[in-house]
Amino acid sequence: MARPPEDTYGPCPCGSGQKYKFCCRERDREQRRAILREVPSAMGPDGEPVVFLDLEEGERLHARGLSLVERGRGREAIPILEKAIEAAPVIPNPYNNLALAYFLDGDVAAAIKVSERVDRAIDPGNTFALGNLVHFYILAGRSRDAERAADRLRGRQPETEDAAVRMTEAFARIGRHEDVLAVTRPESWRGLRRARIAFLQGAAAANLGQYARAQELLRGASGDPDHRERAKRYLDLLARRCGPETLYGDWPYFRCSDWVPPGYLDRNKGNDEALRSCPGLVQGMVADLNDDPAHDEFPIRILRQIGSAAALSVLHRVAEGTFGTVQLRLAALDALCELGEIEEGSAVKLWHDGEWTEVQLRKFEITEEAASTAPAWLVPEVKQVMDALHAGDLVRAEKLGRELLARAPDVPMVLQNLAAVLFAHDKPQEAETMLLRAMALDPGYVFARTSLASLRTSQGRTEEARKILAAIVLPERMHPQAYASFLSAQAKVALAEGNVGAAATAMQALESLPGEDEPSASGAFVRLASSLKSFLDALQQKRERQRRRLLAPDAGLQECLEVSTRERLLSIASALGLVFSAPRRKQAVLDRVAACLSDPGNVRALVDLLPVNVRAAFDDVLTSGGLLSHADFTRRHGSDKADEAAGRRVPETPLGRLKAVGLLAEGVVGGQASVLVPAEIRRALARAGENVRREDLSRHADATHG
Repeated sequence: MARPPEDTYGPCPCGSGQKYKFCCRERDREQRRAILREVPSAMGPDGEPVVFLDLEEGERLHARGLSLVERGRGREAIPILEKAIEAAPVIPNPYNNLALAYFLDGDVAAAIKVSERVDRAIDPGNTFALGNLVHFYILAGRSRDAERAADRLRGRQPETEDAAVRMTEAFARIGRHEDVLAVTRPESWRGLRRARIAFLQGAAAANLGQYARAQELLRGASGDPDHRERAKRYLDLLARRCGPETLYGDWPYFRCSDWVPPGYLDRNKGNDEALRSCPGLVQGMVADLNDDPAHDEFPIRILRQIGSAAALSVLHRVAEGTFGTVQLRLAALDALCELGEIEEGSAVKLWHDGEWTEVQLRKFEITEEAASTAPAWLVPEVKQVMDALHAGDLVRAEKLGRELLARAPDVPMVLQNLAAVLFAHDKPQEAETMLLRAMALDPGYVFARTSLASLRTSQGRTEEARKILAAIVLPERMHPQAYASFLSAQAKVALAEGNVGAAATAMQALESLPGEDEPSASGAFVRLASSLKSFLDALQQKRERQRRRLLAPDAGLQECLEVSTRERLLSIASALGLVFSAPRRKQAVLDRVAACLSDPGNVRALVDLLPVNVRAAFDDVLTSGGLLSHADFTRRHGSDKADEAAGRRVPETPLGRLKAVGLLAEGVVGGQASVLVPAEIRRALARAGENVRREDLSRHADATHG
């Protein structure tokens, strides 16, 4: 039982805060003695017991068990590894892999118990066991224990390549990037393990902002099949100087499957208690979201079921940030409502199509069983009217509709369907009268309001149509056709407003409704909206890439403006009043702009000419040290989407105006999408401020002397 010397006066691994000697040392020694008593032994000439182990059988069984573990078949490996331990109960390797087998089988508590036995009795301080414990403690929500286990790994030389991998992974799991980089990789190590450590260290260097070193390390990760593609993706981003599109702006080390026991989520889908007992699953869900920002809402559902403080923090970050799709953010908002974190009916700001939009949270159920105020006998009669309308027989449809109205003059459904026929028959005034009458009879009848909004839109009265839709309060239970009518009207009004993104989003929601065939919307409309949405999405992705370029906290003008096109640089030069007598290359224009913006007098004059709202936005960034998160800036001062949508040559939004004159840049700084004042401009403003103060003091001295 070879093991490193015990630090008897160090903190006890149990976390009691006492010294090991006065806490668990004797108990651990007794555990070791108990294990030895179960092993055949004889007294040696020096009075010490000599144990007899069946090492050959133990190694054979261990090799079989390890093979199953490597293939993810933990349950099959457990009995085999237990027999390997019986054959050689003082050898740590079978215990370590038994712990992994329990993890693969989803039994984190058993995995912790086995790993702790290795650390406390079999081989105290075993690197592999401590690495396992960091992972398992995190899953069990024991973050302080994970930190203590990682502390014990610091500064040690791993015994084997496998131990080195486990130690590097342990530091990566708790975000100790410097410790990840400190693990040595002897040149004699080749193949998978060296490649895996290279990937982990490359991600660590990227997380520390050491991008050149990150590229060098990641190039050595090609031999790791599990991380090869991720390494390629990171190298591509770094080559383009782009930050990762991840929830926390970091460069993740792990996939979801590296955190979560395989099959654990499937086995416990409806078992909230099992999910809550494994708080570290939150890490796996974050990894899942990072791997696919356009993910379905599965990770959001799991986070809602876990419901821990860490899970709530992730849900808030998704809902209130710019990560992922609008559908993902809406799902996170819905989960927070269910958990009581956000009050239903409250107004919140949602990042949608490149700007913050205020939305009101309401929960409703779409069901065929939604209550109807119409008598049952009317339903087949109304169907005949609508069948005639869809068949193009407008004369018959109008005749049936009027006959039905004579029999049921005060039923909103009859009035609304007859209005649809009249509108199709080019009788909009009479159709409007029918709809207004239906709304008077039942103010909550959604069909009448959405039909009137569509009618107003066709008449070019878009603002009135938007007000009608804004006044609709959706009931708690809605029939799918009623919701389809609402979405169709929203799409038409949005398209009339020129908001193609909102129109396409409404149409996509409409198409996803079960059994709906795009009522009141032609296939051509859907195709047009979808194609325009694709075009806008491509522009939005381009803007997102620009916002994700990597910048240093002290980035200067050259770094901030180097990705600008020559045309944009000329535009900035024009805004600064610079004139070129002959065509200039991009670098020459950049140098001239940078020189102009480095002069305190020029910068002071430029800032003084800014409109009040633009100056307020600029001052906001300056008072934050010249750096502000993109989310905070756009919440307070808006995005520049309106400038691009309107095709303005001279931006009017604060963000667009400040970028247009080179006073502000967008990029990822320290893992966070930010807006930044270039370093030369900060220095120029500081010098300009000092000059103003000196002039004030000089005038004051002259006045005093006089």
